[in-house]
Amino acid sequence: MDRFIDVSEFNSIDWSEAKSSVSHAYIRCGLRGSLAKTAPKDYKKIRFDKKWKENLAGCQKNGIPFGPYYFPTAITDAEAVEGAKWFYEQIKDLDINLVPMLDSENVWGKNREAGRANSLSKAERTRLLKIVTDYFNERGMNIGIYASASWLTSHLDMSKFPQCVRDCTWVADSTGAVDYNGYYWLHQYGKTEVTGCGEVDVNKIVGKIPSVKRGDSVAVNKKNEDPIDVLIRIMDAEVGTHEGPNNHTKYGDEMHRIQPSNMDKNAPWCDCWFDWCILKLCEYYGYGADMARNVLCGDFDDYTYNSVALYKKAGRWAQTPHRGDQIFFGGSGHTGGVTRVYGGVVFTDEGNKGDEVRKCSYSIHSPSIIGYGRPRYELLTGGTPTVVKDDGILRRGSKGKAVRFLQLVLGGLDDDSSFGPKTDAKVRAFQKSHGLTVDGEVGKNTWAAIKRTLPLLKRGSTGRYVEALQVALGGLTVDGSFGKLTYNAVVAFQRESGLQSDGEVGQLTWGALIDTL
Repeated sequence: MDRFIDVSEFNSIDWSEAKSSVSHAYIRCGLRGSLAKTAPKDYKKIRFDKKWKENLAGCQKNGIPFGPYYFPTAITDAEAVEGAKWFYEQIKDLDINLVPMLDSENVWGKNREAGRANSLSKAERTRLLKIVTDYFNERGMNIGIYASASWLTSHLDMSKFPQCVRDCTWVADSTGAVDYNGYYWLHQYGKTEVTGCGEVDVNKIVGKIPSVKRGDSVAVNKKNEDPIDVLIRIMDAEVGTHEGPNNHTKYGDEMHRIQPSNMDKNAPWCDCWFDWCILKLCEYYGYGADMARNVLCGDFDDYTYNSVALYKKAGRWAQTPHRGDQIFFGGSGHTGGVTRVYGGVVFTDEGNKGDEVRKCSYSIHSPSIIGYGRPRYELLTGGTPTVVKDDGILRRGSKGKAVRFLQLVLGGLDDDSSFGPKTDAKVRAFQKSHGLTVDGEVGKNTWAAIKRTLPLLKRGSTGRYVEALQVALGGLTVDGSFGKLTYNAVVAFQRESGLQSDGEVGQLTWGALIDTL
């Protein structure tokens, strides 16, 4: 698999070996020293990344498309200007393939020494970064900002940057779902082992690759993009759009022109809106209405129960929500699109919710939800759609995080996330010892019995149950040690799930976590 990596002096890369597995690379050019005690020689000074020249030569020699990034940590306007000039001078004559980036995050040294820019206010940090982005833009070069999803909201005011900068945003989020409503083209989703690189940060392209020069365009291989990420950006962009008189919307106008037989121009438009978003997704990939019909399992339809029937006929109906699913409600037959599933909650964008497009959220167990249709996104990236086997039961052949969690709590198994013969035998033994039907399938009754065996965990706990907890929470190093980071993740999960946020994992927290698997 081709990997999009980002590296600095903390990585050791054999570029001649890495070229077989690396599609793109961001390499750190330099930084301003930020730690007076931990690194006094570099404090306040701008310096090259110690492996900048080595990594630059490696990419150039081996034909790996690359881009540079700089870590500014300026705290005055003069330092921001100095940093902008330095970074620009280093790269202006290079034949770079990817837009240059600014790294914005806190710095921590030994004994929790705080970096000199850590205490900047949101407004100050935004102003100082904008000095750098303006410097590049005035010289005809695009530049973007790298930060975590939460940082882009809580520590920066992205609305202060021009659109050309916002179009170059690179977001880091290892939770599995990016909790950021702004546009971003690149997603750093975690770390993994890559040939020639060891363990390294990895990214995926989820939007159009920005051009280096302002006004240029760059073609992108869209098969490397996740269609669900693109769809969610399309849906998010419509939030706040209101209907006109008599249910009139742009969605109804366009869909009625395409298919007047069953897409009414002025009618309740929740299903019409989702179909329109799928159409825009297909157009983004260079397809038209015929592909959109196929992705929707057969046809456009503004009557939700007809859409449910299409998904069921195609074997794409599920009871467990995934990002990108079309959610369906009973009664009035309302529908929308799933944007995130976390903490026992399903988050959605919905058309015709209070006469507008709104963001909503529901308990996964809400009785109003009748199920989920799973569009055939595989068609957009050359894959083959499969029948969804999603009845919420783990069995032989199941894969993923839920299986890994199961393997860890049962014990005595390789936590390889694959439900094979050994896991099957272990499940059957557990079922027999707990007086359950011995069928090797982990459904409601088996999960209930497993929950009763799970111990109370708190800071200082260690072992396989902590590993299982870390797997369920996501975004953590699975080391079996319940430390500060695990505690913080538990508290955050408890808050989002409406539980007492005490940082201890008892039966209620275990139950809510299992519901998210």
